[in-house]
Amino acid sequence: MTYYFSIIANIAVILFCLDRIRARGFELGWRAPVLLVALLVPTWFETRIGAFLLDPRVGVGLAVCACFFLKPVLETPRFRIFPSDILLIVLLCSMGLSDLFAQQFSPLLWVGYVFRWGIPYFLGRILLTRIDNLRECLSILIPVGVTLSLLAFIEGVTQFNFWELTASRSYRELEPIRWGLKRANMNQTHAIYFGVTLVGLLPWMLEGARWARQGWGPRWWSFAPWLMIPGIIATGSRSAQILGLVVVTANIFWQFPRIRVALLTAFITAGLTFLAFRSEILTLLSQYAGEVDAVKAPVTIRGKSYPYSGTLHRDLLSTVYEEAIEKRGWWGYGGERIDMPRDPDIDERFISIDDHYLMFSLQFGIVGIILFALFTLAGLGNMVALLIRGGGIYSGLICTLFGYTFGMLLVFRGVWFAHDYAWFWLFSLGIGAGILSKRLTDPLQFTGTFVPISPNSYAQTLVS
Repeated sequence: MTYYFSIIANIAVILFCLDRIRARGFELGWRAPVLLVALLVPTWFETRIGAFLLDPRVGVGLAVCACFFLKPVLETPRFRIFPSDILLIVLLCSMGLSDLFAQQFSPLLWVGYVFRWGIPYFLGRILLTRIDNLRECLSILIPVGVTLSLLAFIEGVTQFNFWELTASRSYRELEPIRWGLKRANMNQTHAIYFGVTLVGLLPWMLEGARWARQGWGPRWWSFAPWLMIPGIIATGSRSAQILGLVVVTANIFWQFPRIRVALLTAFITAGLTFLAFRSEILTLLSQYAGEVDAVKAPVTIRGKSYPYSGTLHRDLLSTVYEEAIEKRGWWGYGGERIDMPRDPDIDERFISIDDHYLMFSLQFGIVGIILFALFTLAGLGNMVALLIRGGGIYSGLICTLFGYTFGMLLVFRGVWFAHDYAWFWLFSLGIGAGILSKRLTDPLQFTGTFVPISPNSYAQTLVS
C-alpha cells in the first residue's frame, strides 16, 4: 500500500508545485509547495527507481530546480560562490569515489546522493532573495510548525498516529512509552528525527515572536516558541531537548548583547564539565530517560560483558565495530557497506549505527568524514561572516539558525544522518550561504530601518 501511496504522492507534489509556479510565477510560487511538502508529507513515501529513491521532497525540489534553471538568464539572481558550495560538490564526488573503490558504484545511487544533499542546500540558497520572502516563509512555517507540535502532543497522549494509516507498517513498536507519553514520530520514521525537525523550526518561531513584538505580524506569533514545547516533549527525545536549549541560548545571545561574554563562558564551561564528568552525566541522562533498570542489563561483545542502555549504546558502537574502524581506510566501505567486517555474533541492537560520524566514516572513509567536517565549518562560517558584516533584518534568524546547525553537531553523535531530519539541516546551511550572497551582491537591502507599510500588511520597505 505504501508503494502506491508513494507514487501518487510524488506525482501529486510535483504537479502541485508546477501549478503554483505557473499561477504565480517562479519567484512567488515555489516556496509554499516546498515548505508544505517538507513538513507535512510522510518521509516513508519513497519510490525506488533502480538504486535511486525518489521521495516527495526530492520530487518537488527537482521541479523547482528545473524551473529555476529554465528561467531567462537576466531573471536569475546573482550568486557568489562560497567554499561551502565547492566543498559540498567535492564531498559528493568523494562519496561516489568511495562507492567506486568499494565496487558498489551505481550512477543512480550517486544521483541519489546529489539530490538528497544538494537539493535542500540549493533551495536554502535561493529561499530569501527579498525581504518579502521572509514574511512569506514565517506565515507558512509558524502555523504549520505549531500545528505539528500540538498534533505530536496529541499523538503522545492518545497513541494514535493518523499518518501511519498510509504506511504498510507501524513505527509504534520502535517508540516505547517515555515520561508517560508514547514517543511521537508523526510523519517521520523515528521520534528523534521528528523531534530535531521541530527544533529546526524553532528559529523561525523565535523570529516570528520578534516580529509580533514589533507589530509586524499577528500577535499570536509571540506564543509560537512556547507552543513548540509540547511537541518536543512528546517526542521523548533528549537530543531534541538539548538542541532546543542550544537554539534558545543562541537567541538570548543575539537579543542581549551585554551578557554575550557570560554566555560564551558558561557554554565553554558546560562543555569542559561534560568532558570531565562524562560517565556520570551519561548515567544521569539514562536515569532521566527512565533507563535505570536497563543500565544494569549487560550485553556481551566478543565474549566480554558490558552494561547496556540506549544512552550507552552509542559509546559501545566503537567497541562493536572496532575491526571495521581499523580497516576502513581512506575511502571506507561504500554507502551500502557490503564488504564491511562484522562480528557474526553481533547483538542485533548494534546493527543500528546511531552515530553519524561513525556511520559516515565507515561508509566513506577518512576522506569523507574530513570533507563533511570542512563543509560544515564552511557553512557555519557563512553565518558568522554574515553576522560580522551585519545581517540587517535577517540577523536574529541567522543567529538562531547558527545555534541549530551547530547544535546538530552534538546530535549527530547519537543518530545517523537520516534524510527525515537532515533535509532541514542542509536547508539551513543553504539559507546562511544564500543571505550572505545577497549581502555581498545587494548591500542596500541590509541598510536602513525595516518597517512594514501597515501592521497587517505583507509589504515591507526599507528607509534610510
